[in-house]
Amino acid sequence: SFVKKDQILFRIEREEFEAAVKAAVGEREAAEASARIAKSNYDKRQAATASGAVSKIDVESALAEFQDADSAETNAKAKEEDAQRALNYTELKSPIDGRVSQTLVDVGNLVGAGEPTLLTTVVQDDPIFVDFEANEREIIKHLSKRPGADQADYDKEFKAMKVRLFLSDGSEYPITGNLDFLDNQVDGGTGTIKARAVFKNPDGALVSGMFVRIS
Repeated sequence: SFVKKDQILFRIEREEFEAAVKAAVGEREAAEASARIAKSNYDKRQAATASGAVSKIDVESALAEFQDADSAETNAKAKEEDAQRALNYTELKSPIDGRVSQTLVDVGNLVGAGEPTLLTTVVQDDPIFVDFEANEREIIKHLSKRPGADQADYDKEFKAMKVRLFLSDGSEYPITGNLDFLDNQVDGGTGTIKARAVFKNPDGALVSGMFVRIS
């Protein structure tokens, strides 16, 4: 079926991760309280040095305690962020608009046990990209149209070039495409350079992995 970007495809059981977030929040709140107390103690001792009621060593000791507490607070906040990030990952969303393949796991299956688990695949098919190799003789005149130090993108003439696509049964795809990529080197063995064209595919007539011919 067709899915939209950020559409939820799978959910992983959240209880363990929610508990980790709660624990991390508690640690962060305790660290913040300790840092506040340490800061207050340091401020009071520093103010008391003016009257000589507190020695310089006491002030330095209070400063060290405050710095330790402040570092502990920073670490606790980082742990909370990590725990929240792990919780967010329990909702697996489609990274793109596209067509989703069959589900490779069932409800209740264990995933990620020691290694990543492939759940499904999503492919973009509108627009769809066609990778091919072009003869260097045919592409030489277009090399200067690539991005350069004084040119951030392919020039307008390159982008305006139309590309025709023929399917494996010999029929021509009714929509022309445009070149949008030339590689940075020619294959010395074949005398070809990798290129790519992009085609609109509103009706889903083209499928990822098809064999086609470019003209």
